[in-house]
Amino acid sequence: MPSPVFLSRPRSGMNVWAVVRGAQLTFVGTYRALQNPALLDAKFYKAALYTAAICLLLHGLVLIPIYIFRIFLTIGTWIFVGSQRRSSIFDLLVFIENAILDLPGLMIILIRLLAPELLDEIFMSSLHAIDAQNKAKHPGLQKLYYPQLSSDWKASDLTVSAPSFNLKKRLRMAHVSKYAYRHARRVLLSLAVYVASSLPLLGRYVMPAMTFSNIYQIAGLYPALALGASTLITSRQLNAALLTSFFGARACSRQLLQPYFARLPKTTFTNQERKQWYARREGILLGFGLAFFWLLRVPYFGAFAYGFAQASAAYLITKITDPPPSQHSELHNWVTTQL
Repeated sequence: MPSPVFLSRPRSGMNVWAVVRGAQLTFVGTYRALQNPALLDAKFYKAALYTAAICLLLHGLVLIPIYIFRIFLTIGTWIFVGSQRRSSIFDLLVFIENAILDLPGLMIILIRLLAPELLDEIFMSSLHAIDAQNKAKHPGLQKLYYPQLSSDWKASDLTVSAPSFNLKKRLRMAHVSKYAYRHARRVLLSLAVYVASSLPLLGRYVMPAMTFSNIYQIAGLYPALALGASTLITSRQLNAALLTSFFGARACSRQLLQPYFARLPKTTFTNQERKQWYARREGILLGFGLAFFWLLRVPYFGAFAYGFAQASAAYLITKITDPPPSQHSELHNWVTTQL
């Protein structure tokens, strides 16, 4: 007899082995991306350096108000509080900067806005190289991704009644505003949870409840209970950092897949079908996003790491999807096989 939904009904794509598989694809995909000689082209490095310089500049502009606040806080704490209290205040401020505000997530938004065409070109170049590598190993292979996702094929195959395929506009605007909204909401929620967890009596139960609520929707009751209970014996800083990593990794993996979805006709997936698509691959995408999310946090290296992540996402696509059909009329049947 199957257990009730409340007891345990995790998503089919979410389990420990799926997360491990996603982490494995991170390293294998990066290795396969480094084998692509096209990524050694000077134009990629020039564009990457330009994007990195702009991101570092904007990153500094974001940090300037924080540094100004720290200067005033330093003056105030030297006058009004003792050294031990002052040390704890600065530790808290550094933690909020690194774990709560999630500046790497903000940097992803900036890179998407500044260089969507570059990221699309990196994705497609890697996809072309992976097709070539697979065809060299299996000469009779017909399962190719690059020809089906090329913009020329899509532009010529769409019917007159279908929406126009403006790739540059869709790459620049697709989900960027939605991602910015989600990022801001996630930051505010993390701050609210962290502040609420310091309240007397009920504060210690805020973080476990938050952890249980989010994990239960994805992994089911028993993992949610285990992780929620573990937050009762760990520090608030560690719990907040883990929650930030969880949300950040999910958002990172979805952003890395934007070139793939932007090259499909806009009406291919409905909103509900796209949610189902992600749910079937929840564990793999979480494991794939975790490693790159932490690489993005490395100072002065995050912008370059995101380029490698985008190249690696091409390999990920070849492992979790089938190539789209060559005819637009076959897309509906193809979608049903991917859910």
